[in-house]
Amino acid sequence: MIYISKNAHEYIKKILSHDIKKKYIELYVDIKQKKINFKMLFIKNFLKVQYFKIEFKGFNIYIKKNNLKFVYNLEIDLLQNNLTQKLIFKISNNKLKKQKNFNINLSKKYSILENRVKQFINIHINPILMSHGGELFLEKINDKKQLFIKFFGNCHSCVMVKTTFNQMIQKKLSLAFPELTEIVDVTDHNNKI
Repeated sequence: MIYISKNAHEYIKKILSHDIKKKYIELYVDIKQKKINFKMLFIKNFLKVQYFKIEFKGFNIYIKKNNLKFVYNLEIDLLQNNLTQKLIFKISNNKLKKQKNFNINLSKKYSILENRVKQFINIHINPILMSHGGELFLEKINDKKQLFIKFFGNCHSCVMVKTTFNQMIQKKLSLAFPELTEIVDVTDHNNKI
């Protein structure tokens, strides 16, 4: 999920209104020596097939599908002083309680199966949920190969969460990981975050 401050949102809209030719925004992810840098590129056109669209009020941001895993809890803000304005990017630790579950390199403390499932969720499920403001986290896989998952964001209190869980998430995960014996949603949907 990407969070854009009100000032950054207005700044982006202002840039787009000044240059009609540059109507697309790409969130560019540059990875160098275990450090991630983000840039916002205002461009004329690109191959939409390779990109995932994230909708905001007044504009859309496109990001390469293989870079989606790097933008969880990305905050975009505007840094201003007397002479200049620039967008700044940071990964937030306080937006979601389970931030530690998102690592660029999958943690060695989890089993190989857990790492595979996490990666699958980040690539094949969360981009869909993110388009509605939600996310899914792997809580654990126990010795009986039961997968425990938890919803966050807008999915937490969505009236369609059971349908999404039964008709999309369970099916995708069961097909991808037939070794799982059960997929359990442990989210307390009655308790508002």
